[in-house]
Amino acid sequence: MNMISNRMPFSILMKRISLLILSLFTVGCGGGSPTPVSPPPISPPVALQSPGGQWLGFDSQSRLVNLLVSESGDVRGFLELGTAMEPPAFTAGTVGVSNGDAISGVMRGQDLLSFPPAGLPGAPSPYSCSISGTVTERASMNVQIACSDDTSLVYDEALVLTPHPRYLQGSSLSAIAGNYTLSTNPATNMLNVAEDGTVFGMFDNGPTCTVNGTVSIIDSRYSLLDVSWTLSSCTDLLGFAEGGEYSGFAMPSPDSGAPDSYYFLLIRELPDSLSLISVIYDPT
Repeated sequence: MNMISNRMPFSILMKRISLLILSLFTVGCGGGSPTPVSPPPISPPVALQSPGGQWLGFDSQSRLVNLLVSESGDVRGFLELGTAMEPPAFTAGTVGVSNGDAISGVMRGQDLLSFPPAGLPGAPSPYSCSISGTVTERASMNVQIACSDDTSLVYDEALVLTPHPRYLQGSSLSAIAGNYTLSTNPATNMLNVAEDGTVFGMFDNGPTCTVNGTVSIIDSRYSLLDVSWTLSSCTDLLGFAEGGEYSGFAMPSPDSGAPDSYYFLLIRELPDSLSLISVIYDPT
């Protein structure tokens, strides 16, 4: 008996399977070309507020806060950590800005008058301070400053600081170039700033030392100048001043009656102490 096979030829079967897959693909795609998907938009980077300024304010006990902050975030300043009758502490540190306006940083501080003096055995260790908050460029700084000594928290204040317009004066090496002296011991306090920013002179703060250093532009739109000093050939018997490296700022004098004078605020930082140079140089 002849039997008719129900088995479909393999080539025809594969052709039908291919047509079925194609029809399913066409239905799944709506019968047209796939719609291109646009990439998500790229958000522009957040502009950072500058921390630069000469920031002034008062804490909850009416104690003065004065922070000089460069455009690069270096800080020098004064805090009154004790009572209003006590001398302030001078500070040195850095701050940075993130997420647009969030400011944070650290400082170290030392009392202006301490006994024994900074650098000698038994002298108190520097304070450790933190700064956090927000800054609106050239307008306001809302920060929390907390400082501790070796044993406890000695200062914890929420502050609203405002900028002094003097910061907007501008700066240049040609303006500060010249010869200067101090009103105290002028014969042993002499400073020359060359047109290229090279500094040479003598500094007499008890021991008399030779000064070598530099003045450089941070941002010519603003008044703060970067200053670095090294003291050598010092006459102090204890040798503490010898080799001292100081850094900080120079700016036009706050005395409106001395428009060509410059205020220098420089701090030497050692692991166990800080020391300060805070003087106004008058042109000669």
